[in-house]
This record gives sequence, structure tokens and C-alpha cells, in this order.
Amino acid sequence: MPNSNQLHNFTLRRFPLQEADSFLAWNASDEYIIKEINSRNVNYKSVLLIEDEFGAIGTSLKADKIYFVNDSILSQKGIKANFELNHKKLDNLNFLSPYASFPTDIDLIIMKLPKINRYTEFLLAKLNFYYDENIDFIAGSMVKYLNNTIYELFQTYLTPFNYSLSWKKAKILTGKLSNKKETHEFVTIINEFELTLINYPNLFSAQKLDLGTRFFLENYPKLILPKTIDNIIDVGSANGILGLKLLAYAPKTQLWLTDITYSAYESAKATITQNNFNPDQIHLVLDNSVDAFQPDFADLIIINPPFHDNHKVSINTALSIFNDCHKVLKKDGMIVVVANKHLGYHKHLTQIFGNVAIIAENTKFVIISAHKL
Repeated sequence: MPNSNQLHNFTLRRFPLQEADSFLAWNASDEYIIKEINSRNVNYKSVLLIEDEFGAIGTSLKADKIYFVNDSILSQKGIKANFELNHKKLDNLNFLSPYASFPTDIDLIIMKLPKINRYTEFLLAKLNFYYDENIDFIAGSMVKYLNNTIYELFQTYLTPFNYSLSWKKAKILTGKLSNKKETHEFVTIINEFELTLINYPNLFSAQKLDLGTRFFLENYPKLILPKTIDNIIDVGSANGILGLKLLAYAPKTQLWLTDITYSAYESAKATITQNNFNPDQIHLVLDNSVDAFQPDFADLIIINPPFHDNHKVSINTALSIFNDCHKVLKKDGMIVVVANKHLGYHKHLTQIFGNVAIIAENTKFVIISAHKL
């Protein structure tokens, strides 16, 4: 059975479901936020709930309306699944991209602290732009994820700003918005490999091109591609640079850029427009792994897979993606992976595909290819 955890008489599961998932669907900061809300004895009617990863906080709220703001489409799916699992009504749920307009009818804002500080700052600035200083604000985090930069951000955007004593190694940060109305998009522009990349704030390595991607691109000339390529899928595409640069080697193909975050979707969309790519040739997909594709669809899949699940280090997500890719590839189709060498993906790809080859490697990274037999 998939892992289920109890929180205040609710059963919560992580999403997507994994048989060997050893992580909890909540942590002590979720509990602390719930404890704080209950202690106030206030009937909050409309709540803006930011980055509640799997609905641990949302299932405990008694509000008439909840607006969930999540960058990950997986979080949205997980929240819906957990509400259904606990027989909670879905008609008061509303799901928003962090880049969409925020609702006006809010009397409480709750934030689970995001992993990336720049994304946190973007959210705080946006909240101040949309709301006045009378709205209650509660944020929560495990202590180990807090640092001086976080405290400085909250001091800038909350007045007054308070933080609690530690409880189960968690803290909550509370206050009122400072009503700062100036804001900007927090978009980063990078020029790399003859492309202008547009990166939204929650994108991995948004301030510079990450080293694994750079190593992959530098070794593109070593790839021996399938003779016929109708469809390429770039899984976890971020701003799309890996797939977009591959079009030079397969100019007549259809390129599919798929990622789980709105940050990636918006980054890729802006990058495609900025560099004048043919929009009829490139398709953006907001979904998990290759869930949106039928079996035997792709001739080539490229991927720089994640080995973090939010703050947690795990290769389970990558291994699940590899298995999904095997189903979606055509016979004789090819997958190419760039990854940190220490993760040992070579042996896992061998188990799934039966054959692998090392395209290039250095002291930190390896590029591995495999064909579907």
C-alpha cells in the first residue's frame, strides 16, 4: 500500500503515489501552523494558502473558501486526492498559479516557506501589492531551512514581524503586511548558447545555467540520434534550453517541453517568444513526467532528472520517470540522461532498458543513452 500518514485524524498521502515512499506527507511546521490558527479562535472565511504541498494545512481548515497557490501541478493533484480521501468537499477549493491574479476576498494568508529564497521574495512582494496591512499572515518552516536572508525578507515585507519559539524543530513567522505597493516580476534574463533565456523566480538555478545542463549542451555533437525523429520530449524542461538547442539537430521534429511547475511553463513560453521559435513546432505541457503522452509516442527523450523532492534528497522520482519514459518511447527510441555520477543511474537504466552507453563524463557528471529494444 502507498504510504499514508495521520495528521489530526486526517489520512494524508504524498503524490504521486509510490509504493516505497518513506517520507511523510506533512511535517511539524504544518502542525504548528494549524495549532496557531486554532489558538486564535477566529472564524476565517476566505484563506489564501501558499505552497501547502499535499494539503496537510488545507484539510484542517474550516474556511468557507480556500485559494491554493502552488507552483507544482503535482501539489494541486495531491491536494485534491487528499481532500477526496478524507471525504472533504471540493467545491470550496480554488487553485491558482503563483503568476495569476490573486483574489481580493481574503482574511487570512498562510505560507509554507518555499525552498528558493527568490521565489519567497517574489511572493511576499506580490502579497503586499495585492493586500492591505489588515490581513493576518502566518508562515511556517522547519528551523533548519531558516536563515538570515529569510528573516531579512520577512522584516522587509511584514510590519510588525514576529517569529515564535521552536516547537518540534519548527517555527512560525507572523505579522501584518507592510502595504508596500511597488513590485517587479523577479524575472532573470540569461544569455547562453546563443539563446536569451527567461527564468521565472522558482526555476531551479534561475540565476545562472546549471552545470549539468551546460555539460549536456557542450556534448550534444557526440549524440548519435535516431535516423527518424518525429517527436522529442524534454522532460523537466525548465526554460526549455535542452530541447530548443536540440532542434538544430532535428529541425523538422515536433518538440514537447513538459514540466510540473508553472515557473517552468512561463519561463519556456517567454524563452520561445523571445528567441522567435516557431510556436507550431513546440508544445508546452504542464504535467507530471510523461503522463500526458501515449505509449510508443516519442523517438527521443532527453532529461536532466531531479534528485531532490522539495527539501528531501531522493532518486525515486527519477527512477519513476525512467520507467514512464520506457513506455512512451517507440521501439528503437532513445533516452538520453545527464546526471551526477554518484547517483548511479547507469545501473537503473540498464535494468529498465537493458542496454546503455556512456556518451560523455567528467569528474561530476555523466551523460547516458539507452535504446528501447
